[in-house]
Amino acid sequence: MAWILYWAPTWILGKYDMTSFEEPSYDEEVWDTTKACAFLSVQVNILVNSKLPEQAPEVVEMLRNYETTTALNNEILAYMQDTKGKPEDGAVWFLKNKEHVWTPWVPVDVAEKVKKATI
Repeated sequence: MAWILYWAPTWILGKYDMTSFEEPSYDEEVWDTTKACAFLSVQVNILVNSKLPEQAPEVVEMLRNYETTTALNNEILAYMQDTKGKPEDGAVWFLKNKEHVWTPWVPVDVAEKVKKATI
């Protein structure tokens, strides 16, 4: 059996059946001496121009509702790798194949318009 250490998100984890091993939680002292723990978690922030809430409140609301997972990003990246697709292709694939994920982010009428546009 080969052991491969990998990070995410990546198409490899979206394409192959991989097993994730538990590792000790991030500890600054351990990391600084041996690196024998998990990486420090990264917080992702969605930031907008201060005028956007007034100019496009529906966009701000969608961004408030937006959420994703590493597994989902891995899956999209695997699709793009397999098809040699561009980010736009991954976005369209996501919209067509993951309606249950993105439709709660937007009003029903917007979801219907997106569905019609991606057929």
